[in-house]
Amino acid sequence: MVRKTISGHLKLKRGREKIRELYEATRREDSKPFTQVIRELHQWVSTGKAFPVRMLINYYFQFRLQYEGADSSGYVFESEWLKYAHPLLQYAGNECAVLNNKDSAWHVFVRQGLPVPR
Repeated sequence: MVRKTISGHLKLKRGREKIRELYEATRREDSKPFTQVIRELHQWVSTGKAFPVRMLINYYFQFRLQYEGADSSGYVFESEWLKYAHPLLQYAGNECAVLNNKDSAWHVFVRQGLPVPR
């Protein structure tokens, strides 16, 4: 896991120019400072949740997490989702097929009254 984390930090460092381009292209009055954006991306890589890194950069801007007030704590990365969904799928088989899709699972959980972030 340590090698993967170090590799992720290096990928972010190499992708800094792409991050800067995306930041400038989407910049508004309520944008977080660029240094904070970089810090958040590195923090996600450090937690080990945000892999693959090449997708992390695009998702960060796609979901508008670069703006003030954006709650990034509720975002679940695919790698983290699979960490929990995979054992359940192995255990329950086809009966837990809803876990194959995060959106489908979200709708099921909301209908059951479970508190889940969007």
